[in-house]
Amino acid sequence: MVIIENNGKFAMSRLLTLCFMLGLLLLPATRVVAESLQLLVLHWLPTLPLAPLDSGEVVKIAVTPGERVSRGALLLQLNNQVEQQAVSAATAELNRAELQHRAALREHDRIRDLYDRTLISERERELGEVALAEVESARQQAKLNLQQADRALRYRTLRAPFEAMVVRLDSQLGDRFNAATATRSLITVVPATQLRFITARQGSMAPEPRITVRVDGKELEASYAGLVNRSGEESLYHSYTVPWQPGLVAGEEVFLP
Repeated sequence: MVIIENNGKFAMSRLLTLCFMLGLLLLPATRVVAESLQLLVLHWLPTLPLAPLDSGEVVKIAVTPGERVSRGALLLQLNNQVEQQAVSAATAELNRAELQHRAALREHDRIRDLYDRTLISERERELGEVALAEVESARQQAKLNLQQADRALRYRTLRAPFEAMVVRLDSQLGDRFNAATATRSLITVVPATQLRFITARQGSMAPEPRITVRVDGKELEASYAGLVNRSGEESLYHSYTVPWQPGLVAGEEVFLP
């Protein structure tokens, strides 16, 4: 049996060793606590720059920064008088083609009836088939012309691709926009249905699929949204999203449970 005498220096050394080992064990947990105590704030999801698909002069800006818009809402419009005239002409052309097609169908039915009653020759029946085919071809071409005119008109109009918040306007009335050489957007938006906040660094915690947080005195359910980068950092961080509600804006502080 070995008896260790009560030596003050030895006891102090043992105590320091135990404290050091305990500190090593608590280090990861301490890091998690420190990161969880960082200020968490809401951010909009990544911004989306928008610009028309065609070139022209800006004649209408329908939104202002900070405005919420629904999907399909008009944001900006280029001059489109020529395109509108083309749509009107193509619409009239299609209307005429539809009338001619209905008349050709009636004539085709009449010719088939006469042929079945052996009152006309095979050649006359074939000529009737050719006439109907020509009218149907003209009708299809009129439809195609209208589709192309509609597309050209849409290309000169900028609409919201989803429910969005307008972040920035980079254009004003009278600006000339060249889609072929453009290096900037005309309007920048963000998805307005969700906001995001960033929590702990990757590996410092096991993320929960859903957590309840408090924002502006309200409890909200946050859903895990994956790993993201913070600006200027290479490390990845866990992120969560919360659904947008009236009055909820970027910059609001988020409190974890």
